[in-house]
Amino acid sequence: MLRDCTPEMAQVIQDKIDSINQRYETVVDGSKQLGDAWHKILSNVVNVDEAIDGVDDFVIPMVEMLQSPDLMRMDINQLSRKLQVRKINKIITPIAL
Repeated sequence: MLRDCTPEMAQVIQDKIDSINQRYETVVDGSKQLGDAWHKILSNVVNVDEAIDGVDDFVIPMVEMLQSPDLMRMDINQLSRKLQVRKINKIITPIAL
């Protein structure tokens, strides 16, 4: 098609093709950047989910233990020993009573 045109018309057509190619490359680059950003976000979400699972593994048993009727019947020394054992097993900071 460019061979059958005048040089001026061929240049106009070539300029339009170049413009389309440039816009296409911009879209491709933007899409790649968005894809990379989404992969990073996904990785962060997975990390947060794993961290929450770790907290759940500690909090749920601790709450169950603290809500236990048996815990309420213990004297303060038994309670302190039970919480110390829990602290050692889970490596947590001391709980103020």
